[in-house]
Order: sequence, then C-alpha cells, then structure tokens
Amino acid sequence: MVSLWYGSRRILSASACGFKPAELPLADQLSWKIKVVYVENAGRLWVISEGASTETLHFVISTINLALSSDDALPIPAQKFAGEGLPVNEPVLAPRHDASGAVIYARAQIESLRSSPKSHDKNGGKIIKVFFVDYGHSALVSSSSLKQMPEVLVSVPRLAVECSLSHVRPVSSSCGGAAWSDAANHFASTRLSDKTFIAKVYSVVHDVVRIELYDKLPPPVNQFKCFNSFLIQKGFAVLAQESLESQDDHRSRQQYMNSANRIYGGPRSASCFGSSELTLGFSYLPRSSVLSTLSPVPDSISSCIRPTRNKSRLMGPYSPLQLQFHCLQFATQGKKVCVECDSINSTALDMEPQNPHDRLLVSSFVSVTGDQQRLIARNTTLMPAVPGLLSICCLTFCHLANMRVSEDGCEYTGAIIGLGADPETGFPVYPDEDIELAFDIPFTNLDLEKINKVRYLLNWLLYGPVGRRGALDSAARAERQKHLRSSLLELLDEHRPYKRPVASRTPYKWNVIPSSSLLMPITKPEEMLEGAPVYPLHCGVILRPHTPSTLLQRTAALARDYADMMCNSSGSRYMSSRIWERCYACDKQLLLTMQDVGHHLTSDKHRQNLQTLKLMKQDGL
Repeated sequence: MVSLWYGSRRILSASACGFKPAELPLADQLSWKIKVVYVENAGRLWVISEGASTETLHFVISTINLALSSDDALPIPAQKFAGEGLPVNEPVLAPRHDASGAVIYARAQIESLRSSPKSHDKNGGKIIKVFFVDYGHSALVSSSSLKQMPEVLVSVPRLAVECSLSHVRPVSSSCGGAAWSDAANHFASTRLSDKTFIAKVYSVVHDVVRIELYDKLPPPVNQFKCFNSFLIQKGFAVLAQESLESQDDHRSRQQYMNSANRIYGGPRSASCFGSSELTLGFSYLPRSSVLSTLSPVPDSISSCIRPTRNKSRLMGPYSPLQLQFHCLQFATQGKKVCVECDSINSTALDMEPQNPHDRLLVSSFVSVTGDQQRLIARNTTLMPAVPGLLSICCLTFCHLANMRVSEDGCEYTGAIIGLGADPETGFPVYPDEDIELAFDIPFTNLDLEKINKVRYLLNWLLYGPVGRRGALDSAARAERQKHLRSSLLELLDEHRPYKRPVASRTPYKWNVIPSSSLLMPITKPEEMLEGAPVYPLHCGVILRPHTPSTLLQRTAALARDYADMMCNSSGSRYMSSRIWERCYACDKQLLLTMQDVGHHLTSDKHRQNLQTLKLMKQDGL
C-alpha cells in the first residue's frame, strides 16, 4: 500500500481507500449550502452538504444504531492487531463523543498505531488512531472498542469535505508564526461549529475546497456577512493571495461557466448573495469536458505519440521553480550568485510561484571566485515570502535613503540606499555599497512614517549603555522592545498587492529631488536624542494627487504596450504570460496576463470610465 503526506493529511492510493471519496462541488456550482461539523482551526474546517448529505448522515446513524441493538456489529478480532501488522484504512465503527458528551458510534477508518511505550490500554487493547469520515476529525481509541462495519455502510461515500477559507492567512502579530492563534481558533469554533452557512466556492485543489463563508444576518437586515472578512476585522487574519493551483482551478471554473452560458444562452445557476434566498448550482455539462481543458496533452495528440529510438542529451536536472539570486550592491552587479553546495538553499525552490514579489536571501559570509565572475554565499537564510519584505528591510535597517518618485510625481517607485553623498560635491560616500531599489509594492508616505517609527525606537534602544545619562532602565527597555516588535509586525502584516517595479531614471545618484519637495521628519524636543543617531529618520517627498490627466496618461501607456505586443509577430505566444499590470482609469489592481489586459481594455466598463475621465479633464477637475 502506498501512502503519501500532503501537509498534515495522509493521502492513500485509490485502491487502498476504505470508503468512496466525498462528493465535491461541481464545476459550475457557485454557491454551496453546508453544515460545519468540525473546526480544525480558524482557516480549515470540515463540512457536509445540506440536503442530500444530511439525509445520508441520518441514514448512517440509524443503520449503526440498528446494528448495535441487534448485535450485528461484532467486535473486531484481536488477531488483526497482533504483531506489527495493522489494517490501515480499514472501515470500522469507532466510539466518539457528540456535542452533548454522550458516546456514540460512527464510521471511521484506521489511520495508525500509537507509537509510544504506553500503547496499550488497561483492557489490553492497542491504542489506535482513527479518522471519522463523516465528521472530519481524528481520535485515539482502544482497539477493543472497535466494531465491524455493516456492509451496507461501506458503499456509502464519505460525507465530510475538507474546506479552507480563501484569501486569508493568520496574522503574524497574533501568534508569531504561520499557525492560527488560540484566540482565533476559539473564535472560529464558537461561531462555526454545528451551524449552517452558504459557501461561495473559489476553487478545489487536492480535494480541499477553497471557500468564502457567508452567514445570513437576522431580519430586517436580510443580508449575508462574510466570515473571511470578519476574521480580518477582528484582527485574526490578513488578506493573502491564493496559490497558483487555486488560481488556475478558479480560472478553469470561470471558463467552464462561460462556455456553459454560451451553449445554453445564459447562466444555468447563480448565487445571489444580496437576495433573501440562494440557489445551488447543478452541472449541466459532463465533467469530462472540464477535465479535457486541463489536460496538458489532448487525446488526439497523445494517441499519436510513439516510442522513439532517437537519443537526446538531457540537461539538468533543473526545476522551473528554482530560485535565481542576484546581488543588490553596485560593485557586484553582473556577477552570478551561487549558494555553497552544502547548503539546502543551493537548490531553493519557489514554493509559492503565484507570488511575484521578490524574495530576500541573507548571507553572513560572501566570497569571490578566482575569475572574479561569481560570488559564493555561505551561511545563508532564505527569508519568508512576505510581500514587500525586501523593500521594508532595506529601508528599515539602512543608514540613509533617498526616495525615488514616478515621472508624474504621484507615487514612490523606489529608493537609493547607502551611506549618502558628500553635501558639497554630491559624490557618494561609498558608491560600491549603494543599492538602487525598485519597489514591487505600492509605497506611501504612511508606510515611510511607520518605518521611521521603527528606526526611532531602534535609536532609543541603541542609545548608550545602561546607567548612562538619558539611557533607559531595564523595565523601560523591555517595554520599548515590545513596542518595537509590534511595530515591525504591523509593517509585515499589512496587505500589499504587487506592483511592477519601475527602474529609476537617475540610477545611483543622490539628492536628485530638490529640498523644497521634501517632507522633513518631525521629532518633539523632549524626544530628541543627543548626538548623531545610528538610524537617521528618512525624508519623504510631497507627492502629487492623481488627476484625470495623469490617469489618462497611464492608461494610454498601458494601451500602447498592449498594441505593441499585438503588433509583434510572436506576441500571441505571450498572451498567457503573467505580467501583473494595473489599469489606473478603473483602479483595477491586478491584470495577470496580456489576455486579461485585452479583455479589460475592450470592456464596456473601461470605456465608460475613460469617457468619464475625459469629461472631468475638459471641466478642469
């Protein structure tokens, strides 16, 4: 029997499964009425479908009770658990506690044997870990309490479906890691357990349904509230981008719905989240038509593939997900970066290919090869894929920085980082270590103010030894450290969409922006530090507000780039390539591909917005 692990879940081969898999939402099912049977954590839960699955669960419960009362459910022979052999994944009846605390029997399958010195109970039975297929959770039970499954229930598919909330992730400040905090788990368990909701299906990946959970508010409001957004409002979660597989499945579902609408002349099912009732969608096209669009090789082509005796030279092994690193300093531009072979980061893979943000690799020792063409990085640490982490870290811990702005002066595009320049000559103090940084996130003066707050707290903590005049005592220092940590996590937890980096028009030049356009940081007299601070506060720039003229100019540039790509003979190849563009006229943050750009530029809504901006420009607004 082959078993794999996907995350924390055991994946068994189809031939080894004791039960048929649970029924997942169909390809054109937009809404899904569910009942939550188990909350694993704030972002992952197990549900059953309201209606058919609920009726099936009542049938399963009544059949189990009938079998127990008529002694048809016999105990499992102890010989099955003798020795090292274990009937993994075998269907059994196992005891569990219901909501009232009463012990009832439910369908389960054996997962594993508890591996510990105390692996036997007081009755001599082994401690077995079982998974309840209709309730979505595991438990440790004694092998002597297990009973044989009635044959009529073996053919009934599993009822519990694993779901996870889409577009949210745990907030770092609440738990200090990637796991959900205890407060968030308790909040979700209290709000969701044994209750009925409407789920908006986003995607299905590895038999896990990504959903937005909606609860109907009591009259007279008669509206639906999204639990995903509620977690963000409560401070338990932040917005997050979906994985590449999830986005692809969502796009395939949309394409399937559009094809179904074209064939049948209109949508066959819809979810009206503003209305009093929600209708469930049902599939009117065979599922094979959807799967055929996802197949990498069409059947007509795969049937023509024949073995060949021609030999080809294989290169690699290389992975398209392997990360390529580049140096940031001016002196190391053009040199290839290699991580030492003994490091696990020498073959670092991008486990979030849907995330276009830059990654940060930190090395404590860097050497140059004899030919001066390569850099060897040792003692490396690959930082997590937090949007904007590279820009935030560079601006937070550098000595000096000059901000870069766009050509129209409406937004920040990057910064030059280093030791600054001579005020008289304007020549960099240490040009080899200067970094020209292009932002891949939208950056505002509010973000710069938060970074200055962190730098100010760092200056206070580094201000002289304990006992010196003006220094902090141990209690005040601990309080400042706590405040500093919360300020750093506040920077990292903020949702930051992707923005295409824009190269600077004046690379590696300091003091380009005139002093009359700078925003000088203000510090209260009682908070001033004696002497030169280790981390001087950054100066901002007075940004111009967007006007109809600037929005039209940026939209025209997007249309020109699209037209140039289409005029290119090979432009059609890149229609599905990811470019992450933005339409300023419609304030649409993300256009993933050139195909999305083309569809958006020809849409009626975009043309209406363009006409509105032109009228506002004529009126002088």
